[in-house]
Amino acid sequence: MHRALWIAVALTLSACGFHLRGAMQLPDQLKSMRLDCPAVKERLFCQALERQLAANGIDTSAEQADYELKILNVATNRSTASIDERGVAREIQLNLAATFALTGAGNTVLIPETTVSARQSYQNDQTQVLGKGREEQQITRELSQQLALQILSRISAQAPRALEAQNDGELEPQVPSEEQVPVP
Repeated sequence: MHRALWIAVALTLSACGFHLRGAMQLPDQLKSMRLDCPAVKERLFCQALERQLAANGIDTSAEQADYELKILNVATNRSTASIDERGVAREIQLNLAATFALTGAGNTVLIPETTVSARQSYQNDQTQVLGKGREEQQITRELSQQLALQILSRISAQAPRALEAQNDGELEPQVPSEEQVPVP
């Protein structure tokens, strides 16, 4: 009886579209793509993106891949969310935004420049300054992970239609621009 209950739960979850966090349904054509990420500036974000791509079975080590995921811009913004009665920052908000494009063979743009962003606030306790630096680094790692998941989600949602259009000859070769996008 207990085993039948677990089987029923598993079938119910799979029927409603449940899947583990980070697991995306990506077209087989994208299982090998080149990743162009400005790793020097935003190392944590690029590492999180590489991990998510690998976790979803995408090989980014191929230099001659048919598809390229290009990270055009990564911007971090730190701002004061609230202040106390003395004018001291009480709450800090971190914003992280990334602009990307996915191109195919012949520079065909499958997903045009798209910006994803994430933000999180934390309390700025002036008595624990050292701990706040570590907390901010942890939040930046979490935001990087969120952005990586958002990018994979966009690819998962948009790439199948774009690949179909490419196969039908409906997409024109283009080169994505590298204009800077401000943080929202």
